[in-house]
Amino acid sequence: MADDDEKSVADEAKGFSQEVVATLGLVELILGGVAFYGIWLIFRNSGVGELFPSTGTFVVDIALQLFVAALVGKVIYLIVAFPMGLMRLIMKRLPTFYQPLEDALRKFYDAATVSKFKTGNTNLIDVAVMHLSLADAGQRVAFERRRLKIIVAFGTSILAAIFFFYLFDEKYIETPASLLIFLVIVFFVFIFIGFLEQRSLVSEAALALISLHRVEERKKELEQEHH
Repeated sequence: MADDDEKSVADEAKGFSQEVVATLGLVELILGGVAFYGIWLIFRNSGVGELFPSTGTFVVDIALQLFVAALVGKVIYLIVAFPMGLMRLIMKRLPTFYQPLEDALRKFYDAATVSKFKTGNTNLIDVAVMHLSLADAGQRVAFERRRLKIIVAFGTSILAAIFFFYLFDEKYIETPASLLIFLVIVFFVFIFIGFLEQRSLVSEAALALISLHRVEERKKELEQEHH
């Protein structure tokens, strides 16, 4: 009986932790938690901690730290939106990036509709993903995973910047120059990776639309043959 009670408690705890992660977001918690630690390192000797004293209850303190980590993660998401939006503007000004996606969309929508999407500042990638999802729900999951890679790449560059600032400003004497150089390299490398992933997202969306169009055309040919 005791074993059943322990198992029940363990299952409830597991279920609760899964609900927390699902609600707050695992990526937000990871990025936010690491960033929150870096921010704490920067301001721990500044007296900021005295402005936000402990509640005196361990469980409440842990919950507050968890929520703060999730909030910082959401803020990182908003910061990441800037380089993603910048990359989108760059790709729009360079027809070679978006043209294949536009051509693929014209296989399903007329030219006027595609132009309307563009003039209305509608994200063509979102249009493509929505169309692909109607044909195959798994496509949305695949593209969301690609978007997640972009967010993690840009988010990692932000974390590198936070820890570079801490080591350079607070621990410059103790910090090896090689570590500072490494953080600078990480910052630029992950920004570059984020741009590459975003460019790949556009290319994959165009290829997926072309493949879907070919499948639909093949189905039509088979139906005509049967008739």
